[in-house]
Amino acid sequence: MLRWDEGKKRLVLLNIKPSFGIEAGRLVLQPLDFKVGNVDCNLSGSNGIDQTLDYIMATDIPAANIIGQAEDWLTKMAGKKIELPANETIRVQLNITGTTDDPIITPKFLGTGSDGLSLKDLANQELEKGKQKLKEEAEKKKEEVVKKTKAELRAEAQKLKDEAQVLRKKAQDLKAEAAKLSAEGEKLKKEADALKAEGDKKKAEIESQMKNMPKPVKDKAMQAVDKLFSQANAKVDESKKYFDKAKIPEQEADKLLKKADELENQADDLLKDE
Repeated sequence: MLRWDEGKKRLVLLNIKPSFGIEAGRLVLQPLDFKVGNVDCNLSGSNGIDQTLDYIMATDIPAANIIGQAEDWLTKMAGKKIELPANETIRVQLNITGTTDDPIITPKFLGTGSDGLSLKDLANQELEKGKQKLKEEAEKKKEEVVKKTKAELRAEAQKLKDEAQVLRKKAQDLKAEAAKLSAEGEKLKKEADALKAEGDKKKAEIESQMKNMPKPVKDKAMQAVDKLFSQANAKVDESKKYFDKAKIPEQEADKLLKKADELENQADDLLKDE
């Protein structure tokens, strides 16, 4: 039942057994019957952790209680002329919305008690509508989250692919640098081979033409051959340095390409379940 607390100037519900549940993240009150004097009431609805209210209080008010002053008010609410028989009950629904700090109460005329459903049936009907609304809102939020998540995954995947492309471009530049160094090494190697070939030719000529000459004379002639071989060896050593230098950007390029492959695989993994 409900009584008036004179000390705190408020209505107090006594001896009630409310039943609550959780629906779509809101605390839902199952239809609760109680009386205010001789007026039957039923309260149901929900409130959220954000303090929002969505309650419905249905009442059956004996017409005898309000017949004089209420007919004009009910006529305005119903949009038609209402005449109340003294033995009838007036069915009024109070929609309670807003927040706990600023509740909004909107009355709605539902007809008379002889128009059909009981208060409990009406409350259940309205509660089911509320549950369906909460379910639809939850589904909508879920779809929005999924849509947002997919968009974020696509963006992340594209970011990974872009990073992979940057790495591939760097790898390409390093490969070009390595190829340039290798080409220089090959050029020096060919020059060395040419010098060695020239040295071998002159050595053969000296040995053929001066085979009967004294050793000091042959040794002096061979000095030019030795110089050719020395130049050839120097170019070989220089070519090796270029080949060694070429390995550094080549290896770095291979690392970048491997990393690019990993990034593209991650991007594909992000998108495969879409």
